[in-house]
Amino acid sequence: MDNKINRNFDLEKRSEGVRDAYKPLTTYFNLNEILNHFNENIEAIKTQSDIIRILKENSKFNKACDDIMRSQIVFLGSSLDFYMHELTKYGLYQIFDENWIPTEKYKNIELKMFDIEEYLKGNNVTNLWFLDFINEYFKSNTMISYEEVKDQLNLIGIKVGDIANAVFYKMNSNVKTIDQFKKTLNELFKRRNIIAHQFDRDHYNAKINDISEDLVNKLLDTIVKIVNAIHSEAIKK
Repeated sequence: MDNKINRNFDLEKRSEGVRDAYKPLTTYFNLNEILNHFNENIEAIKTQSDIIRILKENSKFNKACDDIMRSQIVFLGSSLDFYMHELTKYGLYQIFDENWIPTEKYKNIELKMFDIEEYLKGNNVTNLWFLDFINEYFKSNTMISYEEVKDQLNLIGIKVGDIANAVFYKMNSNVKTIDQFKKTLNELFKRRNIIAHQFDRDHYNAKINDISEDLVNKLLDTIVKIVNAIHSEAIKK
């Protein structure tokens, strides 16, 4: 991944020997604001379910209903992805600002002089330059699959097992909570990719895969629970 930051600084307009004050591009959001962004996205997805119920009153719109459900899967993946990006920026900023305990993964982030020299050369530099750096560093990552979500949670010091237990723990269950966590995220990631890249068609026979309200609602409810569990753990920190 190319983590070099694209910059468009007009150096010629600077007075000789004087550096412009650095102006952060990335807005700082607290945990509740980050969760609110996610919840707003979820409400938009749920509104699509209302449209489906109206359209189903006429059978000729069945295919349109299926396509709306496919869009819900894509939007759900996008909602989780954006939440994880915002959480990553917040968590790493808290570590950088010495509010959270640093993790080993945090200590190993590659921070090259090429990436930060313009930040550090500006006048009145605050720690908010780090938000811009992290925003650029991770913006190309897709944070939906289990491995990606696990890596980001480990990066900011949130235990994956705690999230899995909070969402999936059931008495006398024979399936480990971490396995259920992994299955849910990977199911969303895989189906989102098939819809987004293949119009939900099977690569082998080009048939369009079946989709149901039960699948959409199950994934929607579970992802909301996962995000709420992550939020609760982040609040504790």
